Order: sequence, then C-alpha cells, then structure tokens
Amino acid sequence: MLVPAWDVPAERGRRYLWRGVRVTCLPLRARRGAALCAQLALELVRRARADRAQVIHCFKPIGYSGALLLALRVSAAGGSAASHSLSCGGARRIPRPLLALDLDDLEGAAGWAAADRLPPWQRVLRTWQERAGVRIAPLVSVASRFLADLAVGWRGSEEGIVYLPNGGDLPAVDGFVPQAAATVPTLLLYTRFNEFAPQRGAALVGAILQRVPAARLLVVGPADSAAGRTFLGDLATLGCAARVTCAGFQEGATRDALLAQDSVALWLFDDTAINRARSPAKLAELLAHGRPVVAEAVGEVPALAGDAAWLVPARASTALVEAAVRLLTTPDLRQAYAARARTHAAAHLPWSTRAQRLAAAYTAALAAR
Repeated sequence: MLVPAWDVPAERGRRYLWRGVRVTCLPLRARRGAALCAQLALELVRRARADRAQVIHCFKPIGYSGALLLALRVSAAGGSAASHSLSCGGARRIPRPLLALDLDDLEGAAGWAAADRLPPWQRVLRTWQERAGVRIAPLVSVASRFLADLAVGWRGSEEGIVYLPNGGDLPAVDGFVPQAAATVPTLLLYTRFNEFAPQRGAALVGAILQRVPAARLLVVGPADSAAGRTFLGDLATLGCAARVTCAGFQEGATRDALLAQDSVALWLFDDTAINRARSPAKLAELLAHGRPVVAEAVGEVPALAGDAAWLVPARASTALVEAAVRLLTTPDLRQAYAARARTHAAAHLPWSTRAQRLAAAYTAALAAR
C-alpha cells in the first residue's frame, strides 16, 4: 500500500506492516506548495511502477490516487498495445498491471466538492477527475448501487464494474453471548457528525430522552467538530446536557468496548446524494457488535442491515422516536435485536467475503486481457 501522507507529517517516510500489508508512507523533500504536490505525484508513479504489481488499485478517483490512475493509463496507452508491457528505468520489460479504481463516495460537484464549499475551480477539477477515472479504468469497484448506476452512465456500460459494499471489521462475530440488560437505558450515537443535520439529530435525540427519562446518551465520535458542537448545544438548550456522555473519536479495543455495551444505536441518515452514494461502515460495525439499531432506510442501509435493524423511512421522525423508545424500554426485545444483528453480520458482512469477490474480479479481468 502506497500512501502519499501529505496531511499527516508524522507518518511521512514511515514503513510498517499492518495486518500483513506492507504500508509505505511516501517521504518528502519539498515542504509545501506546488513543489510538494509535484514531488508526491511523481514519487507515487515511480514507486507504483517499481513494485511490478499485477494489479494497481487506486482508492479515490480524485487527488493523488486519481492522478496516479491517469498517469499510468496515459503511459500504457503510449506504449505497444500488443505487448501489454512497460519498461521501468531500463529494466526488463514486464507485463503491464491491471488498473483498477475504487469509488466509495460522491466526490464531484454533485457531492463532497459542493458540501465542502470548495472554490469553483476545485469543483470542476474534482468532477473531471471523478468521471475521467471511471471512464478509463478497466476495473471499477463501487461501494453502493447508487455509485454503480452513476458509473454505468459515465462509462456507457456495466462491464468492469464490481459492487463492493463495506463490511463489519471485527476479529470475530461468532459466539455471541447476550449481555444482561443495562441498569440505565443507553442511547448510542456512533457518528462522524456528517451523516445528518445536527439540528435535526438533536431534536430527535431530545424527543427520545424526553420520552424515556431514565435514559442517557453515549456519543462515540468527534463531538468537538463544528457539527458536533452544534448538536450538543441544541441538546443543552433542550435541557439534556447532563444526560450526555461524549467518548470522542475512538478506535481499536476502546471503541469495541464502548460499542459492546447494552444500548440502542441510532443511525441517522439524511436523504442526500452523498448519503445515497455511501456504504456506511459504522452501521456494519454496530451490527457486528450486536447492537439493536434504529436506522433511516436511505441508500445502502437496507442492503447492509436487511431485517437485522429496525428500519424507518427517511425523515419519519415519529416512527424513529417510537422505535427507539420501545427498544430502550423493552429489554427482551432489545436483546432479540442484538442477537439478530450478530447473526446477520456473521452471515452477510465479513470482510473475507468482500475480499473473495474482489479477488474473483481481479482474476476475471486479468484473464480477459
């Protein structure tokens, strides 16, 4: 894995193994500006070629990974189509790698480029990179059916498109042992605070806490972000501040322990193009941890959760509040949903099944060349 760690200075130049994967964070000589961007882009191309991989999978069609895909595709087009090989610094000619692109978000002007309020020229560039990458990559993996439909439109064909949604990322989902019901009903919000409007989220949580006076809210996520502060401020206005515990951003064993507590998870998901394009990994993690989830059925949510979560239509506020209240106040029902969530995750969400699907797509694409 090659990582142009332009935004994490401490990682630059680092090499390490992560779950058997060799990770290289590209070193830097330039410090900032255009020189830094050019150096990282050229170094990424050089190292990608030098690795002599059978497959080069670029994750994200924008930025450095998108630039790598375009550079390698242009380089390949300039060589001999018959030989399907490239030369690396005068070394012997080797088979050209299969180029693949991954889409897990809507990046252009219809998605994050507008949501992030980028200047017009950056919106145009992102939109062009996104669509150009999808058109020229021989293989495109997509995280959602919404993105698959867009990719078909941009490519003009379904050929080479692989549906690859997110999965649960736990060491094991077997052997679930039901927990004793918590003495204090807990509502869990596991979020990046970019899936829903904070004002709407606060109103829904406030309504649930009002209906269940003994309940508390546990927030696992960056509550110190602008959206997080707005959310907490609105809850304070509703008189709920004393009933909120913020654990902040967590990962690893600490996160797992928090998610494993007996609680009812809310998955709030605004019905937007950005959310319809996503495959929410946090929802999969909640199910794999055995959390009963009340979720808004937007985009990939029904496909990921199946009947393991309590699904309500988008913006069906009354139905969402009623579902959360019933689960919070009915321990037996909560435990039944918890067991169902773990069973569903074990059967449908393991990353190993996603890996097998992707490996099969690589094999088929390489054989067809």
